[in-house]
Amino acid sequence: MSVDNLLGKVDSIHDILNTYFELTGIDPVSEEVYIFLDEIHVRKEWQTQLKYYLDSRAACRFIVAGSSKTLLYKDASDGLVGRIWFIDVFPLTFKEFVEFSGVSLPGIACKNRWLSGT
Repeated sequence: MSVDNLLGKVDSIHDILNTYFELTGIDPVSEEVYIFLDEIHVRKEWQTQLKYYLDSRAACRFIVAGSSKTLLYKDASDGLVGRIWFIDVFPLTFKEFVEFSGVSLPGIACKNRWLSGT
């Protein structure tokens, strides 16, 4: 989920996760759960809230993303030392997107190279 879409609607990451666990019936303590949070850096104290889950509910795994690498690194380094790993993920080129999507576009040139779906 994109956290920036929830600004002003939900008070905390705890509220989001507790609602999710309640609706799905998933026990985050005993069942391994992967939670994807995009644009996490817009939420105040996000690292403190994730730290709570990481320290008390070992089955939860978080993948956090955002458009501000600097803010993510700074905030995470302050509160999540030893609990977080950084992986830089770069955007796809048009050719990579076409290949990834499995779309066949025969005869379309991109930077002097022809793209094909094969």
